[in-house]
Amino acid sequence: MIDNPTRPPPLSVSSPIPPARPLPPGHPMPLPSQPHDPHVPPSHQTPQTQATSEATARVPDTANAPDTLDPLWQLPFELAWEALQAGSRPVGAVVVDRAGQVVAVGRNRSQESVAPPGQLAGTNIAHAEINALAQLPARGDTDGHRLYTTLEPCLLCSSALIHSHVRHVVYAAPDPVWRGIERVPGVGGLIADRWARREGPVEGPLAVFGALLMQMWEVLHNGGGVGSGVEGDAGRTVRRCLAIDGLLDAPTVHRAYILVRPHL
Repeated sequence: MIDNPTRPPPLSVSSPIPPARPLPPGHPMPLPSQPHDPHVPPSHQTPQTQATSEATARVPDTANAPDTLDPLWQLPFELAWEALQAGSRPVGAVVVDRAGQVVAVGRNRSQESVAPPGQLAGTNIAHAEINALAQLPARGDTDGHRLYTTLEPCLLCSSALIHSHVRHVVYAAPDPVWRGIERVPGVGGLIADRWARREGPVEGPLAVFGALLMQMWEVLHNGGGVGSGVEGDAGRTVRRCLAIDGLLDAPTVHRAYILVRPHL
């Protein structure tokens, strides 16, 4: 359950561009209106090709629609879906400032060979949160910043939050691997002083969807055997979803969510 029932403001967006393309620090990052083109290498995606309008807009609130992905979470989950389709673990992360303006994005790239400048790929620490937080400038003003991530941050990413001076993280789905991580501040000292406030998991099917993406990856890449966390009812649900025609080819996470929503 979310610690604070007060709904954070929607993410502010500029004119739509595909997600996960690097922009200069502090530049607003919009929500995607179309899927990222996986055939364009990050090295070919220059800031000049990513220039956007200065005009901003608010995403209409359709969160109450039962088959619609909450617009607050659209960008993090779009990044997670992009990661899954690229073969990496499906986790996406977005940093917003106190006004709800997106200032950095990242996704897991652990199974890929390339990444945008300043981000990691092809290593076990190429986590979504690391790739997002790495874009924040040293000694920058992070007062009021929040990190939205589709999966509960691990110890590595929780430590990165401390070093990045981002004091608030909101996550969609719990990660059973890191059950008990909330006790880490009990060691006291600087860790306790700077430990980010953790808010999550979210209520309803969105948390299930976030966990489902990770379970799908586990089945696709490791078979989902004993000890994988994809057993029993969870395993049957994952396999039913993977059998949905066209799911893995869905061009957007919104389309994927609509396809699996009856199973959540």
